[in-house]
Amino acid sequence: MAYDVHNDRRVLARVQDVEEYRGSYEILLIETEVDRGRPLVVTTEHPFLTLRGWMPSAELRVGDTILYSERRLIRITKIGRSYLEQARVYNLRTQAGTYLVGSAGLIAADRPVPRLGLTSHKHANKKEVDRYAELR
Repeated sequence: MAYDVHNDRRVLARVQDVEEYRGSYEILLIETEVDRGRPLVVTTEHPFLTLRGWMPSAELRVGDTILYSERRLIRITKIGRSYLEQARVYNLRTQAGTYLVGSAGLIAADRPVPRLGLTSHKHANKKEVDRYAELR
């Protein structure tokens, strides 16, 4: 599953590529209100759609709100850090440029955000995020 940020809806999107990377990585273990102790494990540069726009996971903080697939908001309750040496990490590339991750279906970009037509990792085109502010 993916998310069409331009039409504000969940969509089926074909996986175009599975990228594999090898190396040493700092990783984050992100827990939300619905994870029940099963953190999402991500690399620090992976972008998520938040009320502050697209943010690389390294800039997320406890209390930040991430958007997820059912037009709802979910708060980050805990962030742990770890380091993997000689690890393999993977990234999916989809037709939509996004995919849904974790049990809640958090909206994540599959590539650097500017390639999605947004202005930067820190500030999305506000039109795509503002409609969620009313749901707070």
